[in-house]
Amino acid sequence: MQTRMVFLHLIILVLLMYILDLLDIIKIFPLGDNLLKWDATWYNSIKLYDYSYSEKIQSNSGFFPLFPFVWKVLHLSAVQISLVNALLAILSLSVLASTFQIDGLRFLLLLSLPSCFFLYVPYAESVFFCCCTILLVGYTKNNPYMVVAGLALAATTKATALFFIPSIVFTELVFQNKSSFCYVRFFKNILCYSFAVLLGISAVVLLQFYKTGVWFAYFKAQSVHWNRSFSIPHFPLTTWDASRILALDSVAFVIGLVALLVSVNLAKNWFSASFSDSVNRSKSLLFSTSYLACVLGSILFFNPIDRETNTTSILSINRYVFTAPFLIVLLEYLCVSLKKQVIKPTVVVSFVMLCSMFFGAYHSIKIFFLFMLLSLFCYLWLMAYSKKQFYFTGIVLYFITLVLQILLLNAFIANKWVG
Repeated sequence: MQTRMVFLHLIILVLLMYILDLLDIIKIFPLGDNLLKWDATWYNSIKLYDYSYSEKIQSNSGFFPLFPFVWKVLHLSAVQISLVNALLAILSLSVLASTFQIDGLRFLLLLSLPSCFFLYVPYAESVFFCCCTILLVGYTKNNPYMVVAGLALAATTKATALFFIPSIVFTELVFQNKSSFCYVRFFKNILCYSFAVLLGISAVVLLQFYKTGVWFAYFKAQSVHWNRSFSIPHFPLTTWDASRILALDSVAFVIGLVALLVSVNLAKNWFSASFSDSVNRSKSLLFSTSYLACVLGSILFFNPIDRETNTTSILSINRYVFTAPFLIVLLEYLCVSLKKQVIKPTVVVSFVMLCSMFFGAYHSIKIFFLFMLLSLFCYLWLMAYSKKQFYFTGIVLYFITLVLQILLLNAFIANKWVG
């Protein structure tokens, strides 16, 4: 089933790009060095020249090594590594679809998420997606070797793997039955899995020290040159080039808040010993929601202050949320909750509108109406994803989001900020 869906998706993708080109809506195609934009230039420099560090200007030490190492070993061009990334992402998503029994329209809706274009450009997102897929499948199949492998590999791919450690603790704690709490298994799993993460991070630290002579070069580069340091959030929130992509980042922000609320609810159920649903006992769900909640916390407390508005910028949150397989696990949980009417559709709309307050809707009519549209979109998308009677709505949404994905890719290769 997934193979047919993938071929159908690729045919539709190419046809839409051709139509948009005929209509003169897109003017650039992802060919050659025009794919080397933003972070891709840093990964390319690691591949070509190895690591370097500078105290005065930004350097490639602000990035993790697994993806550029794979790129260097394969001796591929920017277009070729993008195709490899696309293949890796599609294979990983197919494995997840098989594991969580996702098929048909739901599979296509996931493929069409706008930020998914990051999975087929020269970024580390596809490799990270694959590593996290190994981790989630390991949790689902109760295979600790796959969990350790996924954790260790992901920890050499992206720094967000640091969020794995609190997620491991949360998962192992809430998964245990309070009445028969096994301290040996609890501490054993935490130590084993955390060690895998720390092993991967340590390998990055040692490699960068060997290449640059600077201890903790990544963290110094991010703190000094990318302004990643702790600060109290300044509201209303914004994002880089907000007039273009505020909607994209704000939806990702809403998803982070949903993940946080689900995590709190799962923890509350554990404390009250009221677990009754097998879905709630899923380690993959516990890990996924806590990870996404950690991403939200990182964005709020460690992202830079926007120079124009002097408020906290949530830039890049759409890339962190939409290109991680943990979102899929959260969506499956929401899908079950909607089918069982644990979550009411009106709650979805109300929650998204409430989130508009974080972005200043109380003094901006434009943002208020933007969130009205987003709330309607989120409602229809969740309905299409979870209920068969919204099948034709889902098809329309698939084409809309796929066109948005193409437009975002076109903006990316035109050197416009996306995430």
